Amino acid sequence: MGALMESRAGFGLRLTASLIDLVLIILGGIVIGSVFGAVLGGIFGGMLASFESLRGFWGGVLGSLIGISVFGTLYNLLEGLFGATIGKMLIGLKIGDADGTKAGIGKLFFRYLLKNITFVCSLLAGILGIAILTKIGAVLGLIWFLGCFLVLSRTRQGLHDMIAGTAVYPRKVLR
Repeated sequence: MGALMESRAGFGLRLTASLIDLVLIILGGIVIGSVFGAVLGGIFGGMLASFESLRGFWGGVLGSLIGISVFGTLYNLLEGLFGATIGKMLIGLKIGDADGTKAGIGKLFFRYLLKNITFVCSLLAGILGIAILTKIGAVLGLIWFLGCFLVLSRTRQGLHDMIAGTAVYPRKVLR
């Protein structure tokens, strides 16, 4: 098991992949957000008629936030479906089972849900109308964020990996 753990991707590679993903999410979100911004700018036109310059600004800001949220959610779903985001693919990483074999879609999707627990709880709060789920999601999100630093440990697994039974490997290592 020691050699297998040594072959897992460490914090630096995973952080690099995450930074690539962040840039792509922001760029994609702004593109999608421009559509939302135009719509919202039109809506604000009726509400802020005396502040002509503000409606475009607030439409753009809100549109970008919506665009980044929507695009980011869909983008991160790549991990749940294929075991890697574009950032991980470019770096040559892929999520596998903790034993070094290829992970099934059920395990990958479970890991995705854990890693994105804040979004999942917010979505459920909106659907079910249970506001406390948003607060629970925020607390769990903080725990998962701090749990990401467990990648610095000997096992090189984040908390979400430990619970899901997964790890991140160089793509060529997975059996």
